[in-house]
Amino acid sequence: MNAHLNAAAMAVRGAGTEAPAVPAFSDPLVIVLPGAPKGKGRPRFWNGRAVTPEATRAYEHSLAAVARVAMAARPVINGPMSVSVEARMPVPASWSRKRRAAALAGLLWPTGKPDADNILKCLDALNGIVWRDDALIVATQVLKIYSAEPSLIVTILAIDAPDPGAPVVPV
Repeated sequence: MNAHLNAAAMAVRGAGTEAPAVPAFSDPLVIVLPGAPKGKGRPRFWNGRAVTPEATRAYEHSLAAVARVAMAARPVINGPMSVSVEARMPVPASWSRKRRAAALAGLLWPTGKPDADNILKCLDALNGIVWRDDALIVATQVLKIYSAEPSLIVTILAIDAPDPGAPVVPV
């Protein structure tokens, strides 16, 4: 991972410059929510207030509950982090055996709902549980795949700031 960061830094700045010290990553935190992944629903407006749909609130509540268990005694993340989301989508029951097999083999991609960005929006449920605020997320990745066991898998890596006294790594 650190080699990837050095390569990315070099590509942005160009060759011949020195890169800052490379940040260290913590042990990953993995949160698994069984069941079909859902995206955040559009708020409805009632009496001038935005109201989150009940299905979204229930899904976010379930995600928050499994996050509390996964956090155990870890402190809330209060610095930059990377978040990777794997949305394992169910294969539609109406599909033929051949098409189902192709989907489960990774030959077909789930390009329908929920949208990847709406899946990410459900991570608001982790504010105050896993991280202080989702504004601390500096990198994200969302992957939607078909699976015989639908679930949402969220992997979080806290990025430790480099030691200011560490030597600069030439690139």
